[in-house]
Amino acid sequence: MSIAALGIKELAFEVPVFTNVSAYGGQIGQEVDSDIFVIDAQNPRPRRIISGGAHPAWSPDGSQLAYCTWKSGGLGQIEVANTDGTARRQITDMKGGACFPDWSPDGAKIVFTALAVGDSEKNLIGAHNTEIFVVDKNGGSPVPIAPGYEARWSPGGTMLIFLRGPEKKEVSGSVWLATADGKQSKNLIASDRRLAGATWLPNGKGIAISSMQSQRYSVFRFYLDGSQPQGSQPQRIAGDDRANWTEPRLSPDGKHLIVIKDCSDSYWNNNSQSGCRVPAIKLLDLNADKDVTLAIGNDYSVIWEGK
Repeated sequence: MSIAALGIKELAFEVPVFTNVSAYGGQIGQEVDSDIFVIDAQNPRPRRIISGGAHPAWSPDGSQLAYCTWKSGGLGQIEVANTDGTARRQITDMKGGACFPDWSPDGAKIVFTALAVGDSEKNLIGAHNTEIFVVDKNGGSPVPIAPGYEARWSPGGTMLIFLRGPEKKEVSGSVWLATADGKQSKNLIASDRRLAGATWLPNGKGIAISSMQSQRYSVFRFYLDGSQPQGSQPQRIAGDDRANWTEPRLSPDGKHLIVIKDCSDSYWNNNSQSGCRVPAIKLLDLNADKDVTLAIGNDYSVIWEGK
């Protein structure tokens, strides 16, 4: 089935490169590099457009791709390139490195995570020394927003949601809300479970988060418009006891969910469980409870048809 039939116009995704690679289900080795591939409605065969790149993010009009550089197991800086990988240009110069870009809905700015010196993506979940910044799409002086990581713009472009690592013993992770200028922020959810991604509901009235439950990550919905009963738990909308469902993104109509699905014993470690040996980007029909594999890879960015 083509991605167009699934309501997707373009998909960019990260594919890690390992040393000592054996057959799937065996020891994979150390990740030393990462490349970015693209598939689209006209060209369903994956094509590599960025070597040494990770965590892609399409611009709203689909004309540019932001990502972070990645080499020898470490993160570099945020770059922006054309959709064919040409005209690569660096837009950040953070001392500890920068990653997790996300474009503002008007395409004018990019929010990103700055890492502390000596930090790395492998220990980012739970890291204390990460901060959210906003920068112009052409670069310049970044504006600090708040401590945290993996920020996402609201559909209206006025707010940001982001994650924060544990700040006290009973809290393993938290979800925060901030104004796009960084002048106000507040804690939405303080969880005793680890978190692995958050996104806005299409109408901007709530969020979907990936949170650990029974040793696996599932996706939960949480409303911000006052319809969430006081003290109630977020509603699980996707997940099972066999796999991790992380980094959720919802379709514009809210009927489909894209996640990274893998069967590792922890979010960062591989294992050889049959039928789920490598991370896969899945599209889930929330009404039919059926999923389709879009690509084999890690973090991704999608442009939906009609957007």
